[in-house]
Amino acid sequence: MIHLTPQTLAVSMVVVGWRKPDGSTEGMHTQGTGFHVEWKNRHFLISNRHVLCQPPRVIWTNGATPIIAWPVLFVTYPSASGYREIAYPLFEGTPPVPKVVAHTNPFYDLARIEINLPQDSIAQTVDLSDALTNAPAYQYLGMPHVGQDAFVIGYPTGFNTLGAPVRKSGSLASETEINPTYQMPEGGGVLTNAPVYVLDGTFRPGMSGSPVFVQAEFPNSVPTAKELVRLKPDNPPLFIGVYSSFDPGRELHFVWKASAVAELLEQ
Repeated sequence: MIHLTPQTLAVSMVVVGWRKPDGSTEGMHTQGTGFHVEWKNRHFLISNRHVLCQPPRVIWTNGATPIIAWPVLFVTYPSASGYREIAYPLFEGTPPVPKVVAHTNPFYDLARIEINLPQDSIAQTVDLSDALTNAPAYQYLGMPHVGQDAFVIGYPTGFNTLGAPVRKSGSLASETEINPTYQMPEGGGVLTNAPVYVLDGTFRPGMSGSPVFVQAEFPNSVPTAKELVRLKPDNPPLFIGVYSSFDPGRELHFVWKASAVAELLEQ
């Protein structure tokens, strides 16, 4: 499990538009959420594949030669003067190649892009480089379990938060040690034995790519003094994965487990 706390995590609204050769931007194809992490001295924004992986668009204008508009990612971030926005191209080079890296399993709805926030950003990117090696110290916080409260931090579409994300709560609805059948978004089919948690709650479009947390719980076993100093005394929330999509027929939601996020970062 990767251990993040919402107090130190930078969460951004992410919007994909298309930039034409004259510099103007056309349309908004996707709006979602992403969060910033550091991994082996590199900085990434993590979100869903269906949010970040967008192709160029061919635009026809009055029968003239078509032009190609390339996708651009607009990212919000906190500064001392409030929330601001910066644009990152999703393709670069000649010929253009995608900057977004999706999980090597094409059915996993996870992707990352390497970006550095501007110097006026006051957001903190969390260093996950040693998260997995430090994981044993957190064994006393307990693994997520069915019925446990969870909360999602993100940007519901159309809700004016003045730049800041909101938290929506729910509960874990499936046995967490079992990988269930996953209904992929946008008619993508069904994946069995998927590394996802199932959530019960009300989460809205625009929250795709949001980080998901549970409140840590101390079980009956008692850590040693050496292990205890590595635990925060305030019983911190723990990052368990990335919100992806929902099954409208059953009103259930899917969260890709932190283990799959670690695989994405290791690619």
